Amino acid sequence: MVEEVQKHSVHTLVFRSLKRTHDMFITDQGIPPAKDDKGEILKRRVKTIDEYKMVKDLPKEGQRKQQQQSVIKPYETNQWQQNQDTLIQGTHPYPGGPGKFVTCFLIPIPMTDLGQIEAQLGSSVQDIRGSDQSKALVTIGQQQALVPKKAQTMAKPVWHPPWKLYRVISGHLGWVRCVAVEPGNQWFATGANDRMIKIWDLASGTLKLSLTGHISAVRGVVVSPRQPYLFSCGEDKQVKCWDLEYNKG
Repeated sequence: MVEEVQKHSVHTLVFRSLKRTHDMFITDQGIPPAKDDKGEILKRRVKTIDEYKMVKDLPKEGQRKQQQQSVIKPYETNQWQQNQDTLIQGTHPYPGGPGKFVTCFLIPIPMTDLGQIEAQLGSSVQDIRGSDQSKALVTIGQQQALVPKKAQTMAKPVWHPPWKLYRVISGHLGWVRCVAVEPGNQWFATGANDRMIKIWDLASGTLKLSLTGHISAVRGVVVSPRQPYLFSCGEDKQVKCWDLEYNKG
């Protein structure tokens, strides 16, 4: 004979399962898990290599000073005086030699002629460094003079009363990506992420027409100023031309 199983509600069964779970794990509640010694050692090694690898094996301060002293030796005065008479010659005497010619560029210029050359060129190092960008060179007759330049002025914007929000138009199901106004200021077109192009009346803000044809977000719309055409481009890599007289693309 089969015993009848007593049926309980779902709430009772859930409560019993919750109670048994609490009885089993109530003593460990709030206690952090046990630390893994191998994991801690590996973690410290990784951090040490990552942060202190460049300076971990540096020599000590005493060893560093000894190395510097062994490399850098003081230059004695007697040795410096002895080296003053040392002459290093090349493979051939300068300026003459087999196959060597002295040109006008290699002839040394006397010191007395340097002033004349600078006067002829008119641009020595002092002149270049001391030039002022705020002055202009003006020729008056046969003389030249430095005249201060006119200071640059910024265009002053025309004041207007603070603008206020005129109207909020909603109708797209995605972000509006582009707006284009018709040259006659009668209507304007918008393109959005919902793959639709909507044409709105500029005066009343009511929806006049919805154009569908793109299979991805519309990123740009342009109204032709000469013909009743509307051009649009989208993320579907397509550029469409819409005939506004027949409402076709």
